[in-house]
Amino acid sequence: MNSTQTKITSHSHSAIYSKLSKAIPQNLLEELMSSSKRQRVYDPLTTLRLFLVQVFQRQSTKSALSFFYSQRIENGQRMVSMNNSNYCRARKKLDENILKEIALRCNDSHEFNMWNNRHVKLIDGTTMQMEDTKENQKEYPQNIRQKEGLGQPILRSLCVFSLATASLVDLEIASYSGKGNGEPSLLRKAMDRFNKRDILVMDRFFTSYFLHSELAKREIDFVVRARDKFAEGFFKKNRKEVTIMRKRSSKFKDMSKEDYKKYPKEQRVRLLKHISKKDGFRDKVIYLMTSLCS
Repeated sequence: MNSTQTKITSHSHSAIYSKLSKAIPQNLLEELMSSSKRQRVYDPLTTLRLFLVQVFQRQSTKSALSFFYSQRIENGQRMVSMNNSNYCRARKKLDENILKEIALRCNDSHEFNMWNNRHVKLIDGTTMQMEDTKENQKEYPQNIRQKEGLGQPILRSLCVFSLATASLVDLEIASYSGKGNGEPSLLRKAMDRFNKRDILVMDRFFTSYFLHSELAKREIDFVVRARDKFAEGFFKKNRKEVTIMRKRSSKFKDMSKEDYKKYPKEQRVRLLKHISKKDGFRDKVIYLMTSLCS
């Protein structure tokens, strides 16, 4: 690494260090610091700072700690061991719930330019393989189709991002399999963080009639990728959009008859057809469904 790169990296590290404690709400900062009962070199805030340096700058543990040691020397503090084992142990002790709350609360202070005075939020889910430990296997068991000992623990997550700022609005985590752990179920858990007039942009995992009805009750609109088999029958010739009255599904295995009857018998939605053209490839037809009806 040349001298210019070193200066840039050092400046970036310092920016993260100086801004983090200001961004965290005071009550969460106190809660984070109180999670450690002893005075340590790697207290929770210092550990979190170093962890973010690693993530944002894509640094190894050794590189992040080198910056930390240079900071201590500049501040006239005593030298500590170059061994990174103490830092790694401190990083494992960071409270997941506090970290999640910090991420969400830091986002609350963002000012953003909304679309037509409305906040657009992007919804997407993913899975991650975790370290194969007994604790992780118990909380996030491997795929049930795999033989014991041949797979790693799998975590499912659902992320909600702001279109205006690209910041994280909410994060829901669950094990890969099991009732209530699918992406639509995780979205329902995040409902309370949405506001009236929000617009959610989602993929084909979120086409449920009942989910859309729940959003309508909260005055939340959606734009979702529609399933081809459902949408293609409504388009004739060169028609590019159509407004329909969608009928309530007759399948309700996950709810009682009483709960089923509480949902409206039909809902008004708008279907749009978009043809994606790319040189050298066949045209791709994409159908969208939205509650934004003109």
